[in-house]
Amino acid sequence: MAPQSLWIDRCFCCWLPNAWIMEDTIVKTVLKSEVLQKYILDTTAYPREHEQLKELREASFNKYGPRARLNVPPDEGLLLSLLLKIMNAKKTLEIGVFTGYSLLTTALALPDDGQVFI
Repeated sequence: MAPQSLWIDRCFCCWLPNAWIMEDTIVKTVLKSEVLQKYILDTTAYPREHEQLKELREASFNKYGPRARLNVPPDEGLLLSLLLKIMNAKKTLEIGVFTGYSLLTTALALPDDGQVFI
């Protein structure tokens, strides 16, 4: 059975615009189409996601269940990685780590002599 979803104009927990409520889990997105969001993840984010990031995402979901949505989503991780590479970042500062997805994304995007400060 497909998950039941409901479109809302604002997320009631953080008041961010454009959110889907799916099976008691809020999926925040700027897109107004659940199908388009799934297409973007399936065709661009998931295939390009680093193997270690994929393992961490799955382990986070297995351990924390729906709370794993607190991690950076794979599409945001790709954007973060792209921005770090474009600006030739060598040092980054990570403030607040849940399971380390964004930290690992940042570390993988840096050059060999790059540093991540926690």
